[in-house]
Amino acid sequence: MELRIGERLRQLRERYGVTQEKLRAVMGFEHRQTIGQIENGDRRVTIEELMKALEFFEMSLDEFTNPFIPMVKHEFSWRRSETDEKTLMEFQDNAREWIGAYQALGRALGETPSALRSTLDLTPKSSFEQCFAAGEAMAQQLGLGDQPAKALADVIQHRLGILVLMVDATPGISGAASRLPDLNVALVNRRESEGRRNFDLAHELFHLLTWKTMTPSWIDGEPSSMVDAAREKEIKRIEQLADKFAAGILMPRYAISKLGSPQGDIVAWVSAQADHLGVSAPALKWQLVNFGMLPELASIDDSRFRQASKAGAASFPPLFNEGFATRIAQGINRGLISVRRAAGLTNLTIEALGALFDTYKIVRPSTMGGPLQSDSPS
Repeated sequence: MELRIGERLRQLRERYGVTQEKLRAVMGFEHRQTIGQIENGDRRVTIEELMKALEFFEMSLDEFTNPFIPMVKHEFSWRRSETDEKTLMEFQDNAREWIGAYQALGRALGETPSALRSTLDLTPKSSFEQCFAAGEAMAQQLGLGDQPAKALADVIQHRLGILVLMVDATPGISGAASRLPDLNVALVNRRESEGRRNFDLAHELFHLLTWKTMTPSWIDGEPSSMVDAAREKEIKRIEQLADKFAAGILMPRYAISKLGSPQGDIVAWVSAQADHLGVSAPALKWQLVNFGMLPELASIDDSRFRQASKAGAASFPPLFNEGFATRIAQGINRGLISVRRAAGLTNLTIEALGALFDTYKIVRPSTMGGPLQSDSPS
């Protein structure tokens, strides 16, 4: 793939808010116009000159020249539990490359990125009721049907242009919302229970739709030591509002009203309905209580619903998504990326990469050979 050094240098400079004059001094040029000439492709840059810039930005040459790592500002907000920050940063590097590859291959294949970027008119001062209502309204407007959680990933990709990637995340990482200048992304740990996956996706959708008015923290709900008390309070508020929106879009009143009346053991009934909706049984329990439909559920411990639910069964969606896998296969066919490089990018063996194409019914690139029945991804 073609690598435009000048363009990437401009993106890197703008990502860190560095002026052309400052970069001129760093690289040792006499005239500021020299930086403009390099960025416009009118002047070549020597390796010695480039290394001065990369040393200033504390970036390796390998990272700078990797066409699948975007140089533009790339923002993340992660949902994690016990994972330490070093491990999270390492996984974030993988995620940046997956997203960058999706974009770079799309451009090289002539695909036009979506110009749409939907937003919600909400702020940290919005009420819980307003955020819940916004979730309900979006479920109806997007036509998510009677099982909103089951349709959410496909619909927001096709209707809102949001890339949803199902990934094998490091244990303790649930997923993330990620923003680039021309792409919104939701990453979801596919190895969590269905109810948790769907809730995480809805939660991250809220962040993507409200990023400008309610910018989330790098780790959901965990402010850095550099923020003041007011920002810390705001961060916690944003997470609570995101949870209300998620409940509204996954369990809107119109869908709940179609569940009918409890039959037999009420715990078993709630758990079965939760599996039907693709949400956790405790979440549905409290939704029914909040709607005033089954107030008696409030006295039953959540653990009983968790034990009765099948939502934790090991049934995982395929890796990434069909669109991502298709771009990888097309990139291989067009000579934009080698099979070995594609396998390394996705953290799969070559055989498992071929099996991923089989899962999505994508014709394997001719350089990969035929299917291997024993190596399909879980």
